[in-house]
Amino acid sequence: MRGIPRMARTSVRYFISLALISTSSSCSPEVSVSQGTKAEPLALILILGQSAGFGREGYLDCRKELIASCRELNPGVLVGILECAPKSRWILPFGSSRETGPSGLTDPADRPEGSCEVLGALREAHTAMSSDPRMAGIRKKLVVLFADGDADATHVEDQVRQMAGQGEVLTTLCLVTPRFDPVFMSQMATWGAGRFYFSSSSTKVPSLFRSELRRVFASTPKE
Repeated sequence: MRGIPRMARTSVRYFISLALISTSSSCSPEVSVSQGTKAEPLALILILGQSAGFGREGYLDCRKELIASCRELNPGVLVGILECAPKSRWILPFGSSRETGPSGLTDPADRPEGSCEVLGALREAHTAMSSDPRMAGIRKKLVVLFADGDADATHVEDQVRQMAGQGEVLTTLCLVTPRFDPVFMSQMATWGAGRFYFSSSSTKVPSLFRSELRRVFASTPKE
């Protein structure tokens, strides 16, 4: 994050986490969102950002459930799933058919040794949305970044603000890990006109994701 060295951010993570839990409804697992009924074209890109801070099983559990939620959205939603572990790869190219499921669903072979390359993933997501002719006329565009914030923040603010300027909302969804950086993750959501959610439990992360889909799209995966 600009102006705040990473070591300085690290020293305040725990206290900021507590403050966010007590003051921000968008960080609470008990998010209540009313569901609308009017259908309209929608677009979603889910970025799965794995870093060395994630426990393998917790990450894979979240990954499986988040992908399932994307596949269960109605066919009118253009969906893409991009994994950054730490390099980016499309496991469901943006706007491709979900009938046969994502093509790259093999589990990552190993836990990454370093940080997630968030900037590259955000750029890929933005390029996919901005270059797709099917996006013409789509007003609701959501990018959800699932990560813990263990990433290089250089140029991320500029990229996120560029996306927000073109109507691409960025929401951050976090599983608390030993490297969890709530400052960076909440700042990204602010720059991206989205929300910041986190949980220490991998079983609660998918429900937070579905709550955000209801909030933004008034459309939810089948229960």
